[in-house]
Amino acid sequence: MGYEVMPNQMPFKEGRPSIAIARGKLRLSRHAVKAVREAGWERLLILWDQETRKLAIARAERGDKRACQLNGQRVLRFPEASFRRKIGQSTTKTTTVELVKEGDMFVAQLPAELR
Repeated sequence: MGYEVMPNQMPFKEGRPSIAIARGKLRLSRHAVKAVREAGWERLLILWDQETRKLAIARAERGDKRACQLNGQRVLRFPEASFRRKIGQSTTKTTTVELVKEGDMFVAQLPAELR
């Protein structure tokens, strides 16, 4: 079988919201961005539960100085070194985890091997 020309607009499969943790940023999948925007969230809080090793994204109230805003590239920026220390991560590799809607938040369970 020979080569075939691929269309310039490949259809994406419907996926689940996920978040990638990498060097000083959290990158939301396009499905996560869609879910956040459909919920009407403009500003977001990043929450961390040390006991269960869960990362959560919640809606922030206007004027909350701890909030961050999603930029056009689906990225939430934050201080990398302090974030890695907070979650106990020593590796710099990128990790992608699924986001699940739990109440008023989107929650990701970080794997134990992410250290």
